[in-house]
Amino acid sequence: MFMQNRGSLFVQHLKLESRILVDTNSELSNWLENSPLISPSETEIQRCFSTVKYIGSWPNDYRLMGWRADFLYCASRDLLIKCLAQEGVLAFGLEDLERALIGDCHKPIQKP
Repeated sequence: MFMQNRGSLFVQHLKLESRILVDTNSELSNWLENSPLISPSETEIQRCFSTVKYIGSWPNDYRLMGWRADFLYCASRDLLIKCLAQEGVLAFGLEDLERALIGDCHKPIQKP
């Protein structure tokens, strides 16, 4: 219930891209259907910006470069997903993010 009440983007990701294999009495389907998108707050967006900025401030030490690149990728992707969600655009995969960034975000996203 916590994720549903909070409007978790993970739940929205499940709604878009999951395939339910077993669903007794349609409980999971109903739960997903009744989980609304609640846009990330400005505070959450600012926290993401702060995280990206913090990772960017790490020293240029070769021993940290792999970690730095990985954390920076994850944090900036999270920031991008949340900024798009504020605009009502759900994009999670790289192709969807790219489509949203080049302006085709109003095309419906097809489930595989």
